[in-house]
Amino acid sequence: MSQLKLIETERLILNDIEQADAHAVFELFSNNDVLQFYDVKKFTSINQAYALINKMHDRFKNQQGYRYAIRLKSGKLIGSFGVNKIIETNGQYGVLIGYDLHPEYWHQGLMSEVLRRILLQLKENSLFSKRISFVIAEVYAENVKSIQLLLKHGFLQTELTELNVDQQIDLNLEMASRLIFKHSFC
Repeated sequence: MSQLKLIETERLILNDIEQADAHAVFELFSNNDVLQFYDVKKFTSINQAYALINKMHDRFKNQQGYRYAIRLKSGKLIGSFGVNKIIETNGQYGVLIGYDLHPEYWHQGLMSEVLRRILLQLKENSLFSKRISFVIAEVYAENVKSIQLLLKHGFLQTELTELNVDQQIDLNLEMASRLIFKHSFC
């Protein structure tokens, strides 16, 4: 158990992903619609979900990132949101984020609710004793809804070379269909 800070939004709860969530995680990562714009291979075994949950807990324990469960107020896991990497450039810290949501809950403004709250948390609180100055998201160019979400929340499209972090993050930039977005806390 990683002991992430519990966050509540109007309609959602963000908290730890637990081993008991393995079936919901498996359902997410074996769903073709979820994986359409995700660089993860489709899960074929529940053991992959258990392994992913353990990996998420290890990342938090080692202060490398975290992953929140996105839950309805009933407790049902419907997606996840995470800081996949912490980046340092020119004495400032930033994070690389990623998120997923079960298609049954798309087009309801839920991820916007999550992103708004996570950005506020990153702006107002240190992460592993580091003050976060910027947030980076990598998105497939065809993922119009995700791009709209990021733009709505103040992200701007940028080039990796402008970020001066290319050696610190392992993005799949060889794929021509990827775009980079950045949100800065001023």
